[in-house]
Amino acid sequence: MTPEGKLWAAVLNRTVEDALSSLPTRPEMKLRQTYGEYKTLYRSWRYKRGSLETNRDSARDFLAFGGEAFRTICYGAGLNPYMIREEADKLKKNFWKVDATNKGALSRKRRQDIQSDIDAILRREQT
Repeated sequence: MTPEGKLWAAVLNRTVEDALSSLPTRPEMKLRQTYGEYKTLYRSWRYKRGSLETNRDSARDFLAFGGEAFRTICYGAGLNPYMIREEADKLKKNFWKVDATNKGALSRKRRQDIQSDIDAILRREQT
């Protein structure tokens, strides 16, 4: 694979990671923590959550409705965009609903399994 192809594959990989990312939970106020310290922590959490939510939603929209840019990146990586879209649809059905039910993040093991599935798809497409 060319260096350019590796770059586009990394872009797709990061997009999938962003689409599967979970949002941080709200911080709890601890004993012996002043209100000012908690307020600073809460504001930081709210800002971080907002930017992560925007990235996650943008990545999900790109995988679902990417259009010409999505096809260009897939072809640049040497991948079939229709197969990648089908795999993204499977991820959408199985894993994006986790945040909708507000149950929290995927486990580390499950994330590793998903990552290995993505790597296998990329290898299969490159041959």
